[in-house]
Amino acid sequence: RTPLTGLRLRLDPLPEAQREPLLADLGRIEQMVTRALEYVHSDQDALQLEPVDLGELAEDAVRCAEAAGQSAEWRGGDTVRIEADALALHRALGNLLENAARYAGACEVALRIEGEAAVLTVADRGPGIPAERVEALLQPFQRGDRARSGRGGFGLGLSIAATIARRHGGALRLLPRPGGGLCAELRLPCGSANRGRADER
Repeated sequence: RTPLTGLRLRLDPLPEAQREPLLADLGRIEQMVTRALEYVHSDQDALQLEPVDLGELAEDAVRCAEAAGQSAEWRGGDTVRIEADALALHRALGNLLENAARYAGACEVALRIEGEAAVLTVADRGPGIPAERVEALLQPFQRGDRARSGRGGFGLGLSIAATIARRHGGALRLLPRPGGGLCAELRLPCGSANRGRADER
């Protein structure tokens, strides 16, 4: 980041008409660097495991999304507590919420138990993703098809979320939503002793 800071200081003496577009380009480069560092950390930083209530984590992620001007709704679901890195999972879910906001404008978040997995879902009514593009879009620096292009982003949000899920022994699945749209499923292993129904809270 140090060279970028130096460049920003060098732009200060320029006339505003010249400085503003250069600052905008520099800001985009800084965002790209930040996302690249997030991707590296998502795969290399040691996980800080602790008991995590996935419902509470999801509710907080939705509140943070709303505070950032995104439209998201928490639909609730089953009670699930697992050993996980809360900060990493929050980042993964936040990326999915940001992705939905960028391409669909709004989303619904829910939590359910499916077999031995806890499944956090982020469902939207956007253009969706063609099945043949799903695997590629879970790789870094990949962008969507024409319907999902030209809307910002650097092709790292989904790959970061997928890496965090994998490091927790889980997976990220991108599925077509019945009626149109995309359903992103963050699937995490959970033991029977750490799960229950929502009405047991």
